[in-house]
Amino acid sequence: MEKLNEKIDYFMIFAAFIVALLFTAKVISLVLRQHINFRMRMALDFKTVGQNNNIKEIKDKNNK
Repeated sequence: MEKLNEKIDYFMIFAAFIVALLFTAKVISLVLRQHINFRMRMALDFKTVGQNNNIKEIKDKNNK
């Protein structure tokens, strides 16, 4: 009976460790996703600003 309790204890420790790893992986995944979304949004903002400037320059050249 004592062997069974020892095995159950090891299994519970193992299960808690796996749950902690999964939770850590989920948190890291969410943080990276937010970081990538933020970087993409910044890149898109810079891209659209640059495109708008180019469009204005082309219009200015056409008006001259």
